[in-house]
Amino acid sequence: MTVLGFVSAPAEKPNYERPKPTLRDLSALLRNRAAWPSGFEWDFEHCRTCAMGLANRAFSLGYEDHSIRSMIGAFMGHFNLSEQDAEDLFLLNKGSSYRKTFMGIPIPFVEADFADVTPNKVAAAIDRYLARAEAA
Repeated sequence: MTVLGFVSAPAEKPNYERPKPTLRDLSALLRNRAAWPSGFEWDFEHCRTCAMGLANRAFSLGYEDHSIRSMIGAFMGHFNLSEQDAEDLFLLNKGSSYRKTFMGIPIPFVEADFADVTPNKVAAAIDRYLARAEAA
């Protein structure tokens, strides 16, 4: 297009897409039940109803396969996490952030129950991970 003898660049399409949600966004969401999608009920035992399911619905991530391995893989890519970090944050396993503790010290080989893992605990684990990552 020529305007007053000058060739102008084509108009860029505006980008109306939301920015990619971050782990910090997920931490804040986990602490704010009022912002959860309508009908979402927390249950850490199932991918659809844990932090991964909440993020998938609230941020419209579009992951349809809710198997553990598929969701962990998706979250590794979305949040740029190693497999170990993703499992520590989003699964209940031997290395996870949700071990039973005594006076704040993890008890070796004693796992927490799914019911023990609350949205606030997951948010706190995410915050600890982010603090370590920022300090490194």
